[in-house]
Amino acid sequence: MIREYQLLSTGGGRSPLEDEPLEPHERAILTQSFDQAVCQASAAYFLVYSGIREQFTAGLTHDLRNPLTAIRSSASLILKHTEQVDLTRWAALILESVDRADSMIRDLLDASQLRWVNG
Repeated sequence: MIREYQLLSTGGGRSPLEDEPLEPHERAILTQSFDQAVCQASAAYFLVYSGIREQFTAGLTHDLRNPLTAIRSSASLILKHTEQVDLTRWAALILESVDRADSMIRDLLDASQLRWVNG
């Protein structure tokens, strides 16, 4: 939309449908219409972008809290039951949860790098 505006606004003051130059008031109306359309398109884009970003953040927060909850629970059980011999099951759960959280964080960092390279 913005590129189309740029192309039309650099038309040299000529009407796109006729060979006659535009009158100053006609050019002003056309420019105002394009400016308003660009503003509306930009506002709509940023609303959609903000919504997607909020959904992504909410999903990521939820997904990262699951392994952290498992880590916290397992560590609490270990602290409460240090006299028990079979702590390997809880330690394995902690390591698995840490690996899941670490994997999600790496994926997020990779996606962030792609955005900067392509965007």
